[in-house]
Amino acid sequence: MQKQEFGAEKMGLEYVKFVRNSFLTWMESATLIQDQGERLLNTMVKQSEAGYEEWKNVIREWEDNCKEAREQFRSTVEENLAKLEGFLSKKE
Repeated sequence: MQKQEFGAEKMGLEYVKFVRNSFLTWMESATLIQDQGERLLNTMVKQSEAGYEEWKNVIREWEDNCKEAREQFRSTVEENLAKLEGFLSKKE
């Protein structure tokens, strides 16, 4: 049976995998909470008195900006984790 090596690079790759999985779990939770907050806010606005059309537009724009920022953040973290993983893979 061959002894499996577990050097610093391999440990680094395992750590990156752990960080990625932890981040994705956190991101999914944060997304769920944000989506629920948006639904609650939309329900409150729909049930409010008439004349709040401007507020509805502001809230809709705010929701879109939050979603865009969330996806940009996720993309940036994923790109940097991939770069780190590539860097550590080259050292093996």
